[in-house]
Amino acid sequence: MGLGYELRPVQMGADPVYFAHPSANITPDVVIGEGAKIHGNAIVEGGAQLGVNSIVGPGAHINGATLGEGAAAWDYSHVRPGAELGTGVGLGHATIVNTNVKIGDYSRIQNQVSIPEGITVGGSVFIGPGAKFPNDRHPRAFGPWEIGETEIGFGASIGANATVVCGEQGQPMRVGEFATLAAGSVATKSLLPFGLYKGNERMGWVDPVGNTISRDSTKVPSYTRITDGLKQALEADKRLQAHPERVAQIMREVDAAYDRLQS
Repeated sequence: MGLGYELRPVQMGADPVYFAHPSANITPDVVIGEGAKIHGNAIVEGGAQLGVNSIVGPGAHINGATLGEGAAAWDYSHVRPGAELGTGVGLGHATIVNTNVKIGDYSRIQNQVSIPEGITVGGSVFIGPGAKFPNDRHPRAFGPWEIGETEIGFGASIGANATVVCGEQGQPMRVGEFATLAAGSVATKSLLPFGLYKGNERMGWVDPVGNTISRDSTKVPSYTRITDGLKQALEADKRLQAHPERVAQIMREVDAAYDRLQS
C-alpha cells in the first residue's frame, strides 16, 4: 500500500518497539504490542490495546477497544469502547465496529460496513461491502429502546449490500455456520448452516468454501457431499499452509455445524 511516507520506530523505556507516523495521536494509557503500525492522523485512545503486528490505518480511530495479533483497522475505520477484534481480523475503509461488539479470529469485514451493538461475529466470517445490520426491531426516534441481537456463525458469508435484520432480546437472529446470503438480500429470519439464501428464501446448499453443491432446498446434503474435496481445498490455500491449527479448527467447525443441522 503506497502511502508516500514511512512510519518511525517508537520505544518508551523497556516497552516493545512499534511504528507510528508523527501525526498519529496516541494517548499515554494505550497498550501497544511489538511491531504494531499506527498510520498518519490515526487516533488511539481510551486505554485501547493493540496486539502484536496489528495495524491502525490512516485516519482510523480506536477508542477503548482491543485489536488482536495481526488485526488491521484500515483507513477511517472506527472501533469503539469495549469492542474486540480477534487475531487476524481485517476491517476495510470507513468500517464502524460499535460498543462491545466481538469479531472472531480471521474474519474479513469489507468497506463501509457498520456493525452496531448487539451483533456477534464468529470466526472466519466474510462480510461484503456495504452490508447492514440494524439492531432495533421497532425503530423510533423516541421512547424505550431494546437492542436486538444477531449472531453470525463461523465461516458464514454476507454478500455486498445485504441486510440482516436483528432478532428480539433473548431471541437472536442467527446466520448459521458456513451459510451464504446473496448480495443485496434482506434476511429477516434465521439462516441454516450451509444454506444458500436470497433473502429469506433458501435456494440450495453450499460447501464450507462456498461452492454451490445442491439446488434442492428441501433436502439436506449428506455429510460426504458437504465435505467432499474440503481437505484438498484447505491444503491448496497458501494462507493456511503455515497454520495447521486453523485447518483443524475449520474441520471441527464443519462437523459441529453439520451436527446442528441434523438435530
